[in-house]
Amino acid sequence: MKNLKLLHLASLILFSFVFISCSSDDDSGPSGPSVSNDLYGTWNLSYYQEGNEGTVTDFPCSEDLEYKFNSDNTFSKINFSGDDNTNCNEGLIINGDWEIIDETTINLIPSVSSQPDEEISFQLLNNGTELKIFRDGGRVEDYRRP
Repeated sequence: MKNLKLLHLASLILFSFVFISCSSDDDSGPSGPSVSNDLYGTWNLSYYQEGNEGTVTDFPCSEDLEYKFNSDNTFSKINFSGDDNTNCNEGLIINGDWEIIDETTINLIPSVSSQPDEEISFQLLNNGTELKIFRDGGRVEDYRRP
């Protein structure tokens, strides 16, 4: 009888320990960095600046870019091609996933292994209507929604 009571008591203590130690740790919501919902959507290149050079607004079709960031952490990047700006068509389209590095940096991971990952430093301005992307070498690209 004593053994049964001890077994019962030990089971109760073990159950209490498991119940307390397994309480939810994620009640406070997601942890880690997040990106503003303003990033989601389609962004067209408006102009760019190279280092200390002036703003380039009249660029050839071959330098035109479009990004689309989806809330399910997928993306599309469209590089355009054509003879001139009147004959500009979608060229290379890269699809894949994006992940958050911090509040102003994301990593683009293409679905095709032949394309390299791309780390993008960015800033959202003007209530989420303007996206600036900062590239190596001092290039700054300005994107707007279509």
